[in-house]
Amino acid sequence: MSSGLDLATATNRLSEVALFRRVEVANDSIASFVSALSNLERAVPKDDEFWDTVVRRLRRTRFDLFSTPVPFNDPSLGLVARLDSLESDLSTIDSGYPEQAPAARDTIFRLRVLAGQSENPMAEHVRRLVGEYEPLSIAVVTRSTRSARSAESHIVAALEDCPVALSLIQGLGESVPFLRDLLVCIGPFRWYSPALVEAPNAPINISLCYAQVRETDLPDYRLPRSTRPLRQLLIQAVQGASLDLIDPQEALPQVSWAWVDRPESGGRTEVEDEERLARPVLLAGGLAVLIDAEPAASLLTLELNTDGAARVLRRIPAEELVEGMFLVLRTEGGGDFVEEIADRLLGDNAARLREMQREWKRGLVRHIRSDGAAAVASELIRRGSERASAGNVRRWAGDELLRTELRSDFQAIMSLVGLGESVDEYWRAMGTLHSAHQRAGVLIRRMLLRAMTTTGAASDLASGRLDFTLEDQMGGQLSAVRVESLADMVVSVQKSRIGRLTVVDEA
Repeated sequence: MSSGLDLATATNRLSEVALFRRVEVANDSIASFVSALSNLERAVPKDDEFWDTVVRRLRRTRFDLFSTPVPFNDPSLGLVARLDSLESDLSTIDSGYPEQAPAARDTIFRLRVLAGQSENPMAEHVRRLVGEYEPLSIAVVTRSTRSARSAESHIVAALEDCPVALSLIQGLGESVPFLRDLLVCIGPFRWYSPALVEAPNAPINISLCYAQVRETDLPDYRLPRSTRPLRQLLIQAVQGASLDLIDPQEALPQVSWAWVDRPESGGRTEVEDEERLARPVLLAGGLAVLIDAEPAASLLTLELNTDGAARVLRRIPAEELVEGMFLVLRTEGGGDFVEEIADRLLGDNAARLREMQREWKRGLVRHIRSDGAAAVASELIRRGSERASAGNVRRWAGDELLRTELRSDFQAIMSLVGLGESVDEYWRAMGTLHSAHQRAGVLIRRMLLRAMTTTGAASDLASGRLDFTLEDQMGGQLSAVRVESLADMVVSVQKSRIGRLTVVDEA
């Protein structure tokens, strides 16, 4: 009990006395690139698809430079590969866009200069702050997830002879350990969770930010009628610099989800044409995917060791996917790889069992669309279901669950969809499918783990994609690709598009 009171007391005390400070970082090469990009943005025509794509890619690169404490020439940033791709795209601008060509070439030149430099201004400033405050513990928060592992190694190296415990947090900073002596956010406070300001975990909180990103005060997260004074931001500004200032929100990468509406070619079966809820996800290397957003949907993810070696496979609920995770997908085609392997295990029996699965689920879906999930749940309870609810009804209609946990629930569904006399046959059939899915999952996991032991993952981290060949009679090609951004929206798409890797121009 006393420990809880002590924690509450410490939290309240921190909230009252926490210091918030902005420390600006000056770098001539960064300033030159930012200025050149600003000139290019002013020069290019508005609403031009070609230039919109080029500028969006350059802005993404600018954000990665602003938010990642690694040397400019670090392979994890991939500046050289990005430059080569951009130069290829801009090879014909003299004939098509002669007025914008000089500004474009100047921007590429400035970025090329940066790509050849080994400076790491952010890590150097972290070391200076540790020397200034002499903390016993420090948390460094980086908004970008693209180069987090490399960033951690460089900060560890910068603090090698400093007796300080380091925690590196990537993303919005929602998991910062409590009671750090010093918290350093790479970039403005507005990039991070409001909790960092409203409920600080450290007495000293620093925004370590390139001078070009404007933040003159702290965001006001107070509730209406709050009596707490607005927190003040102490600013240590770069003096005498001529800057192209950028709003913090404008500095964040802009993502286009236009590819979601791109028409797909090729025929589909009736089943594949079923509409499903999906969430668009942007992946590393100019790739994207639609992930299942139906209730109970799950995804296979890959965790990496600090040396880049791939070792841990984990299946998580789709709603728990966040930026920086590696999502395991089929390299060719979409759909559920577990289902395909399960069908191979079932042999000639697969087609009959899948048709039985589709039959009762189609019947349940029809009732949901006609009457609503809540009304269907009430009717199922009337027919003897023990666990029917609006949420469970939607989950039972999805692909993840092959049958309900309780037979009473399944029997009520069979009665509702007109298959009550065949409930025993369907219960056994769905049990057979469930067992095949379990065996398929174990087999895929075993093959993938075996493939990972023979794949050099570390060298591929810069691209954000690891490819694996499953050497087995039921093997195939799988890829683990880093998540760069998740859309806030959920869209209705054809089932066949879910899980299918798509090439987009967002890298």
